[in-house]
Amino acid sequence: MDKWIKVSDKMPNDGELVLAYHTYDDKFHNDQHIIISRFEYQDYWMDGTITHWMPCPAPPEDR
Repeated sequence: MDKWIKVSDKMPNDGELVLAYHTYDDKFHNDQHIIISRFEYQDYWMDGTITHWMPCPAPPEDR
């Protein structure tokens, strides 16, 4: 699997499906999650709640 890429270093290509490290740090949440996200210009990519991402792995060959 590829290494995590900092959002400040590089953003995914438009429409790319990626694993994203998503954080909440406000008075209601203090959580971290790894989510599957299709990159589009969205506020949660730009507001710092997603800090790292990596390409999704290929699906299993014997599905």
